Amino acid sequence: MINIARCFHDPRLFKAVTGTTTSEFTALFPAFLDALHQPTTITPRRRQPGGGRKHTLPTGREKLFFILFYVKCYATFDVLAWLFDVDRAQTSRWVTTYLPVLETALGRKAVLPERKIATVDEFLQRFPLVKEVFVDGTERPIRRPSGQDAQRPYYSGKKKGHRVKNVVVTTEDTRVRVLSKTFSGHIHDKTGATDHGIFPPIPDEVLIHLDLGFLGVPKDRPKGTFSLPEKKPKGRPLSDEAKARNREKARRRVLVEHALGGVKRFRAVTDTLRNSLEAFADRLMLIACGLWNLHLDMVS
Repeated sequence: MINIARCFHDPRLFKAVTGTTTSEFTALFPAFLDALHQPTTITPRRRQPGGGRKHTLPTGREKLFFILFYVKCYATFDVLAWLFDVDRAQTSRWVTTYLPVLETALGRKAVLPERKIATVDEFLQRFPLVKEVFVDGTERPIRRPSGQDAQRPYYSGKKKGHRVKNVVVTTEDTRVRVLSKTFSGHIHDKTGATDHGIFPPIPDEVLIHLDLGFLGVPKDRPKGTFSLPEKKPKGRPLSDEAKARNREKARRRVLVEHALGGVKRFRAVTDTLRNSLEAFADRLMLIACGLWNLHLDMVS
């Protein structure tokens, strides 16, 4: 079995296999332990206490290590079974059980992004000091579905492959504030943001940084405040002045790329998604954003 104790004594190795530092792990552990012992997460016993094989992950610390290892490294169930010396089906049950527990723990630490902001008043209540936000779309590859009818909704012409997407709203501190539901890769970024109500609750006076994937948004919100790159005119090059303005906007907008880069330290949201359920894909993205926000809280 994998030597978990060694990882705890090697900070570099611990971060490589869990995506968190030991201090972040320690801060998250009490909330994870509380969520783990909720009645809804405990499977009823089938044997008398002491019967059956001893649990390979006997304590909450090992259970939290396992699920963080899964999100960070995204190993297959066969590899997990070999590393943790259990049956492949057991690792599948562990992942199914402990992922919701990890999500609950991150929610108790108040680091999960909002899934939907309904009104401007709610936005101002949640983020009273925010003066500018950064909106961008991010996508992940998935396995090609079986059948042409199933493949078409997920095919991204831009990436020439099958994808699922999310739209994120971040702030200057690179924290992920809002995360849309996961949607299919064939849908355009602007359409996905519109369908999930990303822009209406943002106040008009808040500056919104966008890329050209959201080119039509300023037309839909004429009173809003936007920073958007200038598009190259058809049939002629972009002027040097426009290129310089675009570079300045890109230097500011790169903060959202830093946020997404932090989220994508976890291979569960960068490798080809092997889980076919959309709810599973959505939960992995939510957890990755929560772990990134937890990291920012710890370093601030």
